[in-house]
Amino acid sequence: MYQRLLTLFTRSHSLLANPQTYIANSTLNVTHKAYTSLVHTLAVQLGALPKNAFDMELPEMDMFYLEEIEQLRTGLANLAETDGKDAGKLGQAWQALKTAAKGWGWDIGDLKSASQAQTEAESEDEEEEEGEYAPQIVET
Repeated sequence: MYQRLLTLFTRSHSLLANPQTYIANSTLNVTHKAYTSLVHTLAVQLGALPKNAFDMELPEMDMFYLEEIEQLRTGLANLAETDGKDAGKLGQAWQALKTAAKGWGWDIGDLKSASQAQTEAESEDEEEEEGEYAPQIVET
């Protein structure tokens, strides 16, 4: 049940973009608070797990957490751009989650907007095409 509920929250990207479409009388502010609480809860849960939890008690849950956190990061990226105190609280909660994840040796990345992520990906692609990976014209 826990996995299904977490998956529902982490993969609800359209809810994050337009909460009023799915929840009557909902605002972006209410959604912000709900997801800030979710991120904070995940940070606390990961921090409270015993050192060998993924080896003995929760086999393969580490991969589940990593996949769902990445989905959550993708969905929250544009939400984190909004102005106001709620965006700051979401950023603080995400930093707490990053710290908890580092305790497990995970690097979950920062919250970035889709446009920032695309710009970085394009920059990385350009760098790959230099040096030994540069395209070459071969005459036959």
